[in-house]
Amino acid sequence: MKPRAHHKGVVRRLAHQLARRIDPPTDPLTRLADHYRTDKGSRAGGHHYTRVYSELFGHLRDHPVRLLEIGLMGLDRRGWDDESLRDQGVAHGRDAPSLRLWSHYFPRGQIFGLDFNDFGGVEIPRCRILRGDASKEADLLSVLDQIGGQLDIVIDDASHASDHQQISLGALFPAVSPGGVYIIEDLFYQPADREPAGAIRTVDMLKRAEVTGEFNGSHLSLEAREYLNDHVEQVALFDSLAVGRAVRNRDGIGVLWKRAIVSPL
Repeated sequence: MKPRAHHKGVVRRLAHQLARRIDPPTDPLTRLADHYRTDKGSRAGGHHYTRVYSELFGHLRDHPVRLLEIGLMGLDRRGWDDESLRDQGVAHGRDAPSLRLWSHYFPRGQIFGLDFNDFGGVEIPRCRILRGDASKEADLLSVLDQIGGQLDIVIDDASHASDHQQISLGALFPAVSPGGVYIIEDLFYQPADREPAGAIRTVDMLKRAEVTGEFNGSHLSLEAREYLNDHVEQVALFDSLAVGRAVRNRDGIGVLWKRAIVSPL
């Protein structure tokens, strides 16, 4: 992967545009995120990620986008029948706010959701929810078989543990369409009870890949590393948690663009 000057310029412009944004939110995506009470928007406790996504996805809004989000409900007691069972994978989710957001924002899109827990009772237009463990490659590949075809956007908002993030990236990135994007959220946070000792943090892996073009994740197989090295066009990191910090910290979300055309050997 050799970053191109054009893509670097786009990333710089995006970061500075985000840094100049002020509240209240004016972009449609952030307003929708706040309406559906997701933590991607600007509500109290929100991460403001939609400030980034509105720039990345705005030109795709009326396209038949295929989007997969991993991890459908955070620590919100209203969203679970029994929140204490969430980490055991036996809880029942009452809603999937982010999927409602994407279904509304992409009126021609096909939206897919994946979670460890049961969301079988949630119904959202043009949305299909599947159940699986994002830390297991076999589950992820089974999900891809059920979905069929390629994905334009993948968003990982699951456990945030570095090993899970890297396993998901290695398994799912081949399904991203040429020119599509893969996004990993909340890079600044790894749950202490899930983060394996000695793991290379995903944010550190991405920062190195941004410069060198090489992916050295501790939980990426050799095959996955080689695929990422060959097929990732550009890596960019953003911290949209606060106005004016989009350039400085860069530990909120990682964005990986898939190369549109693989260079010949």
